[in-house]
Amino acid sequence: MSINIDAEDLLKIIKDGTVQKIFIGLLIAVCAFFGGRATMIDKDCSEKEICKDITRDRDSLSRQIIEERAACQEEKSEALEKLAERLEKECNLRISEAIDHCEFSDEIHCPICISVGACRPWLKIFY
Repeated sequence: MSINIDAEDLLKIIKDGTVQKIFIGLLIAVCAFFGGRATMIDKDCSEKEICKDITRDRDSLSRQIIEERAACQEEKSEALEKLAERLEKECNLRISEAIDHCEFSDEIHCPICISVGACRPWLKIFY
């Protein structure tokens, strides 16, 4: 099976815009490949140089992680301090509201205070 292509048909194929774009794309790809290879030949791609780059990148990332952990810990501490202050205020407010609505009874209060040592029985005279 032989392929017979006339010169006119070949010229029509070559003049076709799509075929020209394909050939130009292939030419650019080949030139880019060989251009990249030519520029890489000048660089030192030894294991020693690559290891230096990897070590430098690792150290840089380690520093960034340490800094971020410190910043995160600081943010956590500040948030916990604010939370503790807010809870303390809420607790004090609830206690003061509870005390406002509480009736004082000598029969209940003084025996408890005496057992704790806050009240003295002889001070009851002055109440």
